[in-house]
Amino acid sequence: MFPLIPKALHGGKQAEDQPLDFSVNSNPLGPNPVLLQAWKAADLTEYPEPTYLHTRTVLAHWHQVRPEQVVLGVGASELMYRICFALLRPGDEVLSVGAPFGEFARAVELCRGKLQVTDRLNPQLKPVKLLYLSNPHNPTGHFWEDLQPLLDQAEHVLLDEAYLPFLGIHPTALPERVIRLQSPGKVHGVVGMRLAYALCSEPIAQQLSNLQSAWHLPASLDVALRSLPVAQDFVQQTLPVVQKAAAQLAVALKVQPQGLPFMLFPAPETPRLNAFLLERGIRVRDCASYGFPDHIRVSTQLEKDAFLLQGLRDFYGLQHF
Repeated sequence: MFPLIPKALHGGKQAEDQPLDFSVNSNPLGPNPVLLQAWKAADLTEYPEPTYLHTRTVLAHWHQVRPEQVVLGVGASELMYRICFALLRPGDEVLSVGAPFGEFARAVELCRGKLQVTDRLNPQLKPVKLLYLSNPHNPTGHFWEDLQPLLDQAEHVLLDEAYLPFLGIHPTALPERVIRLQSPGKVHGVVGMRLAYALCSEPIAQQLSNLQSAWHLPASLDVALRSLPVAQDFVQQTLPVVQKAAAQLAVALKVQPQGLPFMLFPAPETPRLNAFLLERGIRVRDCASYGFPDHIRVSTQLEKDAFLLQGLRDFYGLQHF
């Protein structure tokens, strides 16, 4: 029996709807109309083909892997749970480079694994069962280009590449023992679609497929995933706009631009600041759960960024900027 563990905390829409949400790291120019059309065009009168071979083949060709190396999911969180259930046994050691995504940490705990968080790898330590890395990292934005130190540190490496498309990088190479987790809904501005898939070795893919039920993807999600390769014009057209707006917001906040839509901002008196901004209808992401209790994470909302900046000025005073 699995232990009862509280749900992970997240940003985004809450019970009380806030009109200005800077807590979600999604493309503010979304939704991608190509994916919307694909979603609406799905045949809902029939069950999807249970192996989803057509979609896996399309994505495999796009990433230059075999269809047997593609595993589809309903959101990255669902795949994280399956990955942990497939690979971990009670007592297995798990390492996260930087603060992990809350759902991954919860999945490890459900499996009774032992999760450690580190900012520096120690090659002298015995390799762990599973190493997790958000790459680029959420919320710091740090990007690891050299994966070899990770491979030396663990039996399996899980790369959460949710924000990789914002850097204009399309993953193709697949080192042995690496699982590349993709959740492209963020860059396409359609996080509610729950687009997700994993690229991995065939043995791991077989284990992950073994943990899914028949017809685990709705037909609309299946068609939307299949349409990703032909939906990239939207990304090419919107990324320069988003990157420019994010860089301008970073400069205004006096933090280093990193080519991503979000940024980590030092925010003294964070709880009081959050309450102050919420009263003005502005939501930001408290980063205490990531190990940064005196910081907030914000993501550009283009012309609406002025409201966030004004709220911060009113709270901290003009001298802070």
